[in-house]
Amino acid sequence: MKTLLRWIALVIIALAMCGPGLVAQTPRLNAILPTANDITARSASQQFIIHGKRLANRSVAPLSGSGINLVRLDPSLLAVTCERIKAGVLRELEAPDRWQGKIHVTIQNVADSRRPIDIRAEHFSNGWQYHIHVPESVAPERLVRALSNAVLLEIANREGQSRLAELPLWLSEGFSGLLLSHGGADLVLRPESRTTRREMPGDPYRGVREYLAHHPALTINQLGLPTADLLEGESWQTYRACSQWLVIELLRMPEGRARLRLFLNLLPGNLNWQFGFLAAFNAQFNSLLDVEKWWAICLLSTQGRDQWQGWSRQTSWEKLNAIVHLPAQEAPKPGAAPAWAEVTLQEVIEWWDFQNQKAILSGVLQKLQILRMNSSPQIVPLVRDYQETLRAYLDQRSKSGYEGEGKGHQASNASIITRNVIRRLKSLDAQLEAFRQMPGSKSDSSPARRPR
Repeated sequence: MKTLLRWIALVIIALAMCGPGLVAQTPRLNAILPTANDITARSASQQFIIHGKRLANRSVAPLSGSGINLVRLDPSLLAVTCERIKAGVLRELEAPDRWQGKIHVTIQNVADSRRPIDIRAEHFSNGWQYHIHVPESVAPERLVRALSNAVLLEIANREGQSRLAELPLWLSEGFSGLLLSHGGADLVLRPESRTTRREMPGDPYRGVREYLAHHPALTINQLGLPTADLLEGESWQTYRACSQWLVIELLRMPEGRARLRLFLNLLPGNLNWQFGFLAAFNAQFNSLLDVEKWWAICLLSTQGRDQWQGWSRQTSWEKLNAIVHLPAQEAPKPGAAPAWAEVTLQEVIEWWDFQNQKAILSGVLQKLQILRMNSSPQIVPLVRDYQETLRAYLDQRSKSGYEGEGKGHQASNASIITRNVIRRLKSLDAQLEAFRQMPGSKSDSSPARRPR
């Protein structure tokens, strides 16, 4: 008997030494042994594998009286829902469907619809796979949040690194809120109806905009490192609203979708999301302080303006003209008071050192972004051209080296880049002046130019 016990002990020790590769396939993932009524449904792309019983073969408690809008999950319909939510994420990111990791969704036979939806990841030799456990009756909003979170995780970990990327909370909450603003609970197919009604929304962001107009917004630091008190009650609602608006504003930025995709790809290689974020958005921000300043400007657009309102053509022209002509103080003459004059973007680029240029032009780009969101449609293309010209210049100059430093070819390249951008800006200024003289424009109401 002692010999038998000794052998059993040795087997247990040997199994324990096999490492996490074996443990990952044990019941610690709350795996449920299949029965005759269990089915496995696969989504159209084969990425989602749904495990559970057909709704017709289940005995579930009635949903009435719960006070919560719940949906009963059927494996076949849930497979379609998964694809719809993934399509929403990919559409916002403008990304193709090149999935690598499978996502297993298990419908659990539990009565508590508020049970936490568990998402776990397993690493294999060919990459990551994901496991989600959901109650058989669940609020559609909770299901959308869990599935969109899993899709973002899969996108971030497609390179198969051994370290799992950790999504910042504001990113996962922001994306799920964005999907719910566009599709709402209708993203989740219900057994009661196989058809959905599609209507053109007036303003999908009106709800979050109105909420932020009447509640103090959180800072970037609060969104990135939320304290426990922000994750409950009305503070949690504010956190979600701010997260959604932050994602909206990032997507609106020039190349915003491409930079968010890059941000997701950089997450596995950074212990803190901030490093990956600044690397992905290096053309817009040099530090988190720059992000805070930009965020403060973005919040202004939530104050009393809906998506379909904007400045008039004349007002848009005036604001653009003021942005591209910068106030500067002239060197005072002996005995004279300081005088102010206007400086063009070309003069800043030609005469100022590059470090000062970067600070000035970054501020100009932020103002152009706000103008672009609120401008008259006729002037939006011109605003966009100014943005793209300045961003391309800053990117090219940063790569070419500063004048007076390094080898001669760096200074030469900087001179060529400077000449090209000055030529381009002069052309845009000519278009701006032609716009002022278009029929219907009140040229006499435009702001007077300061004497130079």
